[in-house]
Amino acid sequence: MLRSVSRAVLVVLVVGLITLACSAGGGLLPAGTSCSSDGDCGIGLSCLLIRVQADGGSTCSSLVAACSKACQTENDCEAVGTAFHCFLCDGTGVCAQTQ
Repeated sequence: MLRSVSRAVLVVLVVGLITLACSAGGGLLPAGTSCSSDGDCGIGLSCLLIRVQADGGSTCSSLVAACSKACQTENDCEAVGTAFHCFLCDGTGVCAQTQ
């Protein structure tokens, strides 16, 4: 009897620790959320620096790092969401949310 109670307690502790470990990170971030590394972002997304043209288009200015996808055309951003558009700067494009 004591052995089966000990096993039950052990199973509950192991399941609890696994649940705690999985929830501690808070999950992966969706597109458009600020991030610090690729590991922060959901499946298929990367932590990319969003840059826009500044000074009348002569230079690029960094705004924020966000979970997103690289792009070259608007069509590349369709999978990310309808509010995302391709922002190109110095030949590098990132899908960024505009709404």
